[in-house]
Amino acid sequence: MKRLSSFDLSLALSLAAVLGLTLASAGLWLGGGRLGSLVTPGLVLVYLTGGLPAAWRALGALWNERVLDIDLLMVVAAVAAAAVGAPYEGAVLLTLFSVAGTLESRALGRARRAIEALMALRPETAFRKGPDGTVAEVAAADLAVGDTVILRPGARVPADGRIAEGRGGIDEAHITGESMPVSKSPGDPVFEGTVNLEGILEVVVSRTIGDSTIARMIQLVTEAQAAKAPSERFSAWFGQRYTIAVLVGAVLAFAAFWWLGHGWDGALYKAATLLVAASPCAIVISVPAAILSALSAAARGGVLFKGGAALETLAAVETFAFDKTGTLTTGHATVTQVVALDGDADGFLSLLAGLEVQSEHHIAAAIRRAAVARGVEGAEIAEVTSRAGKGIVGRDGHGTLWAGNAYLAAEMGADLRHPTLEALDSGAQTVVYLGRGRQVLGAATVADEARSS
Repeated sequence: MKRLSSFDLSLALSLAAVLGLTLASAGLWLGGGRLGSLVTPGLVLVYLTGGLPAAWRALGALWNERVLDIDLLMVVAAVAAAAVGAPYEGAVLLTLFSVAGTLESRALGRARRAIEALMALRPETAFRKGPDGTVAEVAAADLAVGDTVILRPGARVPADGRIAEGRGGIDEAHITGESMPVSKSPGDPVFEGTVNLEGILEVVVSRTIGDSTIARMIQLVTEAQAAKAPSERFSAWFGQRYTIAVLVGAVLAFAAFWWLGHGWDGALYKAATLLVAASPCAIVISVPAAILSALSAAARGGVLFKGGAALETLAAVETFAFDKTGTLTTGHATVTQVVALDGDADGFLSLLAGLEVQSEHHIAAAIRRAAVARGVEGAEIAEVTSRAGKGIVGRDGHGTLWAGNAYLAAEMGADLRHPTLEALDSGAQTVVYLGRGRQVLGAATVADEARSS
């Protein structure tokens, strides 16, 4: 049976309080008869669902932390209202207070969901390579610094480390936000939760899961969510002092009116009136309601805030820095330039597309889309094989044909020292070289384009 979360419980209690207040209101304002008989059950429901949880929290804070908080003031005010014959007014206070607690619980739930999403990125097991070369599946939590892990295509990286052997593309979108897979080779770092797209990699663990990238992300998200907005901090600071002031004021009011001759009942009624009138409903509800409303409105517009503190800080921001991938750019690879050293761009693209039609790589898909857009059909290429982390090799009627990065070009003995080709390798885009044997035929550049909007 699924366990109720704190938000589910808070929501159920506040809905019950609202129902009780509705029943009591119907009985009071719509006349006698059957409706009139709903007043007492409705008020009892409100005091049970709205008052008991608040009283429990207030007594816990008083006993454990020696703090008089607003919970205590609200409960005392409601009880005092009932004691002087105004239980309906006390029920209104408790219902509003219960709704405010539900709003606050919802805000805390966002932090829990964010952490659960990060935890879901972690693989539960890993394939560890022993000193004798045998591979065994172990729990990811059991990995230690220095262990060697085997990563198959499609597997998530179980811990931060560095590649010892193999080359391939790693999807780091969930960690860095980079939608384009990153080519990795021996010595390059890999991060927990990223996905190995191609090739078999051997990774040496450099951090355990307690010190990994995701562990630090969880810590940062937790701290960001726990950080209260300035208005929330002021509300908490003011609430404690306000509670003490009102309780002391009620005691003084009772003593003053009793001394003036109003009697026990009259003095108690005046003190209870002060408690009810001074109840901080507006203080309790206004801040979380305003912040949650703003966060929800921003989310509907596609803007996600880590919490109320970040939202209030936005008012003073003068400069914005954007992570371009998927925000300012489309997040999809697109061929931006085709350079054929012999001048025949269509012929070059036909050979390149003929090779890449055999590949499932995201760059190959971008090249195929570019060929279709230009109306170019891929050439017939045979004996196509993939070189993990480098590119692809095949044969046509004129010999060996290859397409890939600089590693593959070096392996094929091709010389990339050409002014036109060197100008393409700016680092802002991926360059795919095409060659036949040791001859370079040209190159195509692939990048993430800016959104048209």
